[in-house]
Amino acid sequence: MFKIIVKFILQRSRSFEAALKLSPVFIGVAVFVCAMSFLFKTPLGKSVEMSTHEASAISLIIAVVLGYAGKYFILRLLHSKKDGDAEDIFKRIQIGTACYVALAQGANDVANAIGPLAVIYFLVKTGTVGATVPVPMFLLLFGGVGIAAGIAMGGARVIKTVGERITTLSNTRGFAVEFSTATTVLVASKMGLPVSTTHAAIGGVMGVGLARGLEAVNFSIIFKIMLYWVLTVPVAAATCMILFKILEVIF
Repeated sequence: MFKIIVKFILQRSRSFEAALKLSPVFIGVAVFVCAMSFLFKTPLGKSVEMSTHEASAISLIIAVVLGYAGKYFILRLLHSKKDGDAEDIFKRIQIGTACYVALAQGANDVANAIGPLAVIYFLVKTGTVGATVPVPMFLLLFGGVGIAAGIAMGGARVIKTVGERITTLSNTRGFAVEFSTATTVLVASKMGLPVSTTHAAIGGVMGVGLARGLEAVNFSIIFKIMLYWVLTVPVAAATCMILFKILEVIF
């Protein structure tokens, strides 16, 4: 994605006009993937029971409409068609792609946390566990609020590490990272794979850095992050075992 931006926008002599002209395409691609996810993944999509061709056609129409609507709002925000550069355009587009990442995280990371809780809730309520377990809406809301609270309380340091210490990011690079992260996670959600949005984001940041050469990536930070990823599994497992034994003794 970043190489496409470089080729068709950043290497042009009039990058601002090129970015403005192609902004509906970049907005539309993100909207298309998001719309397809809604039509195939959500209860609404399942109840409508569309074919792949029908869902693709509707998603394409939505993508085109919202793509050009996005271009219109960008022009309103910039108040000019000539001043600025490509980064000014993608700075506005990133508002939407940041929401796109948040949607993808909710589709996957909330499910990672709420999955075991939903099984326990169903077991306590019914006394049995079936092949499939319904997930009440309030549990999903609980998970979403929990992620938001976690970001508010301790997310600033993580954001600083990912956004500043791995490689130098600009708005065009940030768009490429956010788009690739959200798309990867949504595809994984569709496949039922419990992946990590953080892992995908780190991969996106590293990828946009590698697109400019090995020297553009701080691999010492990457290795530290990977080490901490490995350590979190046994640490979380050990903590869970200790808590479970304490509760077992008490109750």
